[in-house]
Amino acid sequence: MSLFLTDFEQWYDAYEAASPSQQYALIQAAIAQPIAVEYAEENDFGTILLELWDLLVSHNLAKEALALIATLQQRQPDLYQREFQYFADFLIRYHLFHHQVDSVKDNLAQFKANPIQGIDQLFAVLDNLRFYGVAEPSIDLCKTVYRPVQSSNKVIGGAEIELGSVVIIDLFDQAYRRLKQGEPVDWEAFGAEASEYGFENDASMRAEIEHNLTVPIQVDAAFLKQFSQKRGSCLRQLMLGFCRSMDEQQQMSFVCSQAIWETLIEFLEQRDLPKKQLTQPAGYFGIDQAALDGYVARKIGGFLSLQQSKGFAILWGIPYLYDFLYDLQVIEERIYQKVIAATRALKPQLIKGFQTQLWQYDFVHRWQKPDSIPEAEFLAEAEQFAASLEQSEPLSDRPVDRFAFPSWLGSLGAKNLNPDIARDRVEPNAQPTPAVIPTWEPAKPRKSPLQEASDLAPKKPSQQSQQPERKKKKGFR
Repeated sequence: MSLFLTDFEQWYDAYEAASPSQQYALIQAAIAQPIAVEYAEENDFGTILLELWDLLVSHNLAKEALALIATLQQRQPDLYQREFQYFADFLIRYHLFHHQVDSVKDNLAQFKANPIQGIDQLFAVLDNLRFYGVAEPSIDLCKTVYRPVQSSNKVIGGAEIELGSVVIIDLFDQAYRRLKQGEPVDWEAFGAEASEYGFENDASMRAEIEHNLTVPIQVDAAFLKQFSQKRGSCLRQLMLGFCRSMDEQQQMSFVCSQAIWETLIEFLEQRDLPKKQLTQPAGYFGIDQAALDGYVARKIGGFLSLQQSKGFAILWGIPYLYDFLYDLQVIEERIYQKVIAATRALKPQLIKGFQTQLWQYDFVHRWQKPDSIPEAEFLAEAEQFAASLEQSEPLSDRPVDRFAFPSWLGSLGAKNLNPDIARDRVEPNAQPTPAVIPTWEPAKPRKSPLQEASDLAPKKPSQQSQQPERKKKKGFR
């Protein structure tokens, strides 16, 4: 019998003294043999396993990460199930990048069966499904977990709203396609089905949807008056106009285009601006670069964030959104040029901070090129994102001292934190919480928030200091 099973403390002492590459081999050997879940919990093996997992991911070692998952799935299914959300999240990103939709569906099965266990990762996975335009799995996931999430007392109230919105926008998409083909839509049946997922099913709302799916938007005095008095109604009209435009020009599903639209509106709505400024499109859609910088930094930065994809989606999505708004003359050229310039200034900072992880956000190149981006630039950037998968850093053969907040630690901690901090996506009107960023060095000349957040992207072992001490008897949670 191995040392791992006969004297865990002696095994762990050897593990701590080993190099990262040796630690990987020790873990692989350990999980290749039968391990009782109780034994793993007693010795806090889950924490050790996830620390190694984070090291593999931060080094962009996809091959080794996949091998570790395969061994866990085959030899330790109970242990894998205990922490499936961390591994399945990675697998789904990997298979989305490789266009392997069937494999994506396979790895969604555990989220469907255990949505509450992996609730934070579930929403991160849903973001990626939508941004990649994988509509059918997105809708199926949302339909399956909607009721369990809605009825759970372990999830912040309203978490199901985002799930329901995906199902509802797909119903809009289906209605739009019928109307395009000259086929009738049973609006009563439409409303009844949509109401099961939170749709306000009354005659006036159904009439509004039908109007927004069939009538071109006219930005005239009546529109501007409506915007000043009932901005929400105009935003719903613009959202469906954007979805229609992206369908016609980009062959993009409503599920994907609505996700892009939501990233913008979420940012615009959280700003603290004078009410008068919000009564006109020019004031509402005008974007200050510093405000956008700070918002994206909060999405990608800090060890509690699981919304890095949204940080990429808003910067790369804005050109599509503002091309649409400018073409409609909702905004004037001055605003359009200023906003596009802001995204062009901020994108390089995000790319620099995620050089070896860019492949995980390659959904921005599954979208066809926006009008405001030159073809050569778009293609070169797409090549850079795709090539990043091969930019890995081998595990060191020498023991190294390192300290880093593991990516999984944020999610574990979020389970026990104030839910308003842990899941700002569920409270759309809540003020964003700045990332908690520990400081170990004297203050330096201030960088932009996005530059600071990008500096927290995965570092090589030589750039990290002492790793945190393992806590005994804490188990997987």
